[in-house]
Amino acid sequence: MVLSLPWGGVPPARGQEAVGAGIAENIAAGRSATDFHSRLRISSAYLSLDRPGDPWRVSTRLSGTYAPHPSVALRLKLPLVYADPGDSGGTFGTGDLSARVLWRAWKHPRAAAFVGLEFFFPTASDPLLGTEKYSLVPTAAAFFQIRDNLYFIPVYQQLISYAGNDERADLNILRIRTILLAQWPERWWTLLDPGFLWDLEDDLPTSNTMTLGLEVGKQVTDRIALSGKPSIQVYGSEDFAWAFELSFTFRLE
Repeated sequence: MVLSLPWGGVPPARGQEAVGAGIAENIAAGRSATDFHSRLRISSAYLSLDRPGDPWRVSTRLSGTYAPHPSVALRLKLPLVYADPGDSGGTFGTGDLSARVLWRAWKHPRAAAFVGLEFFFPTASDPLLGTEKYSLVPTAAAFFQIRDNLYFIPVYQQLISYAGNDERADLNILRIRTILLAQWPERWWTLLDPGFLWDLEDDLPTSNTMTLGLEVGKQVTDRIALSGKPSIQVYGSEDFAWAFELSFTFRLE
């Protein structure tokens, strides 16, 4: 069975619709780097596992963000998942719905700090496509402008389950990301995204994993942004092989 986590199966270094991607789009469009904007986002990721039978999954995430203020963002996200465990037919359906609030707690012309909380609900249409757990994810992130076109964005997240199916493993997973964002002419950007993940319960195959992603994106118009992001596992106990993600963002305001 392919392990299903709210972060998209065996989590590659993406998070992409998180703080880093929004900052990249803002800078490319000439907006304030750390302001939030109401937007719609569609991202689709292919994940391959190096296991007998070559299991794989495709997750398409539909998300809508409402920004009542430039410092506050409210987001709903629903994944549509196709999972092929490799030893039987594939399964298609909805994954776990999530809701998140993110607040820019402090702002400086060359720096900012964010805190947030995300909730995951066991809405998956099949046990293979979700965790069958209620979970929360406290989040903290920072933004630093190193040079005119170079930025550093560290992100802390911890996924903690607190209720749900007792037959499924409890979740307590720490993830640290150290994003390096570079802006280029013609509204292009690259985003180097190393991700470090620790299973604090030590009972899941995602224990002690490092992944590396490289996103290339472009602000096509003032409202539309496109990006692509391959990810690989650098080391870890999980046999995650590689992933590739495509994203489309439409700003509503």
